[in-house]
Amino acid sequence: MTAAEPAVLKTRRPDLAPGGSLARCRRVSTTSEEPGLYAEAAVDGSAATVWRPERAGASLSFALGRVRPVKSVSAGGSYRVETSVDGKRWVPFLSGGWVRVVQTGRGPEEMGELDVR
Repeated sequence: MTAAEPAVLKTRRPDLAPGGSLARCRRVSTTSEEPGLYAEAAVDGSAATVWRPERAGASLSFALGRVRPVKSVSAGGSYRVETSVDGKRWVPFLSGGWVRVVQTGRGPEEMGELDVR
């Protein structure tokens, strides 16, 4: 490596991988998160990162970009899955333009990679 030949590092772009989760690299919102364990970790494409809410009953939601069928959601832990066509009115897991996972366990639980298909 010299000034004439700089080092080139490939950027990891899991959002460009075909066949991945519909949640991958989406903008997410949450009702709670611990410092350093942010909600984006649930959709960043890495199994090494996790989201952990500060309190029980927390939720994480994201837009799919358009209304589409959602066949499966794997979140790990104790979560209820809901969908919405507008991001405001939520119904049990069907299809929609938005997906929300709501923690149902007794205490805060970590969520690794959220897989939505």
